[in-house]
Amino acid sequence: MKNFIFVLLFSFFVLGCNNNNPQGRVAARGEVTFDGKVLEQSSIQFSSLPGLSPNIITGTQIKQGKFEITAVQGLIPGQEYLVQINSPEEVPGTQIQDEIMGTIISEYSDIIPSKYNTDSKKLLW
Repeated sequence: MKNFIFVLLFSFFVLGCNNNNPQGRVAARGEVTFDGKVLEQSSIQFSSLPGLSPNIITGTQIKQGKFEITAVQGLIPGQEYLVQINSPEEVPGTQIQDEIMGTIISEYSDIIPSKYNTDSKKLLW
């Protein structure tokens, strides 16, 4: 069984509702591991549930298992979000040369199960 650990920390600094942050968003940072391993190069996205206002979609890269989103682009406390995590890995033996562009193209698959991205469930803050 694959184990997925996602730790999210909010930073409630004195940001309030000012001109740079009128919605009162807060910074979010965390660590992500999958099956006991740190996700090296991945992405995380937070999307407000349909019908919620304001509609928030934000995210960032996960590097060496950690991510950080600034308050200006962060989350609104008390709102529900869908969380999607993706970590593509090259499928061995799928490299082909693009003769027009002269580049190598590879096929990728996501090592993260769909329940943590395309089939993600809501997460309450």
